[in-house]
Amino acid sequence: KGCPLNKKEDLDQLKKGINFQSGSKKLTKSSYKTLNNIVALMKKFSTANIEVQGHTDNTGSEETNKKISQDRAQVVVDYFIQNGISPDRVRAVGFGSDKPIADNKTKKGRSKNRRVELVPF
Repeated sequence: KGCPLNKKEDLDQLKKGINFQSGSKKLTKSSYKTLNNIVALMKKFSTANIEVQGHTDNTGSEETNKKISQDRAQVVVDYFIQNGISPDRVRAVGFGSDKPIADNKTKKGRSKNRRVELVPF
């Protein structure tokens, strides 16, 4: 069956459960189940490494968006480390609003753009 952390589609499914309060780096309560599942997988597959990429919508200044996206990615990385994942296996990168996946002109699109992505490295 292989290592799910090596499959981009599995990472895409996992990251969908990681959410933040609007305009904040504070995780929603529902995010912890997803984060715990990722920690369990990383412990099971000790050679898997993840870059946590933070993204925002285009609301606000780009300077603020870069900071929020970096902070959100770092919160996820910190959670992994606090739960037993070695710091050399995870890293955080904030992209701000540079890489939208949806139209920032709609509420739904902006919501999709406020995300973290998990990318193996």
